[in-house]
Parts: sequence; C-alpha cells; structure tokens
Amino acid sequence: MSVHSRIAKLQKEAISMKRYIALFIVTIVALTAGYFTLSHYRTTKEFTVNYENITSATLYERSVEGADVVKESVASGETIRIDQVSEDYFVEYRADNEFADGEADIDPYTDSITIEPGFSAEKLSSLYTVEKTAIMASMKSKYKDINELYEIKNDQLYQYGEWFGATLQYKGDSFFNKDNVGLVMQKKGNSWIVVTDPPLPLINSYKYDDMPQAVAESINKQLHP
Repeated sequence: MSVHSRIAKLQKEAISMKRYIALFIVTIVALTAGYFTLSHYRTTKEFTVNYENITSATLYERSVEGADVVKESVASGETIRIDQVSEDYFVEYRADNEFADGEADIDPYTDSITIEPGFSAEKLSSLYTVEKTAIMASMKSKYKDINELYEIKNDQLYQYGEWFGATLQYKGDSFFNKDNVGLVMQKKGNSWIVVTDPPLPLINSYKYDDMPQAVAESINKQLHP
C-alpha cells in the first residue's frame, strides 16, 4: 500500500471516528434531556386556576427571598404545571368593583382552585348600615342582658353580607364569666340567626355548617391579637 493510500485511509478513519463521537455526544445529550424532562413530569402536575369577579391574577411561589412570579396574567380556566407537593404556591388577585382583592393559597393535594372573592370592606360597611338594627335586635332577643355584660366590638359583615361577626368584651363583675368571646351570626331569609351559641373564646369554623374559615380566623385574631 502506497503512502498516499495509507494517508487517505487514516483520514477516512478519522472522519468516521469524529462522526461516532458526534453521534455519541448527541445521544448523551438527548438521553440527559429526556431524563430531566421525565423527572420534571414525575415531580410536577397540571393545576387549573378558576375564578370569577376578578380582573387579574398572578401565580407566585414563596421563596427565601420572598415570592417569585411563576405565571402572570393567569386566565380563568388556565392550566399550569407546578410541583406536586409544594405548599408554597399562591394566587394574588385584583377583583372587580365591589369585590375584595386578596390572596389564595393553593392546596398541594388538589388539582384545581376556584377563587370567589367576597365583597370589599366598603361594600360590606354599606350593607352593615342597613342590617345593623336587625342584627342587634336579634342578638338582644337571644341574649337579654348582653349589653349589660359585654361591650360589642369589631362588629362587621363578612363574605357577601350574609355573615356577621363581633367580639364581646366582658364588663361584668363575675369571676367565672370574664372571658372575651366571639359571636357569629348568619342571615337566613330575612332573619339573623346566632351560629356560635354560646359565644366562644375561640371559634372553630369546622364545627359549624357553611361557616367560612375566614370569618373564624378574623374573629380569633381579634380575640387573641
């Protein structure tokens, strides 16, 4: 074999080796990308955000620095992929007129959330002006001496104006009944009904049918600041 033939053969083998190396690298890259893609889908899930009476919504994930934006301008009914078991996601939203802005934590053990904001503080205050006389009359009818024993504080409506809550600060002279307590009422039809009977120093919403958790949390914070 001539020197020229040997050189040509070596060049051909070198080209073939480069092709094999390039193919090997491409295969490794593809396998690595496939592994991470598969791992991502195994550790994440599709989550759907539904809402009404909201003008804009943003999905966040809490972090050491604060909160990172996951998705801006989330549309109602939109599905987003998030970590399967993370409890750090929440939706911050801006509501329509007469409804309250707020945040909603995402339950990691569900596949969707439906956000229905209640009325704004201004709207609820306006409704309370109309309902206050009936609420106080119903309260007085249930507890005849309430005005002598307690000072009614933090009285306000919640949700869509169908829930009422207040704290009762004891002002009597009984040693055994000196606790401050929380009172919750609900409007059914045209009547206001006492839900927490008797009023309690700590309210657990799960003990009462349909009571929004936010109502109990608000009153408990006022009782135990």
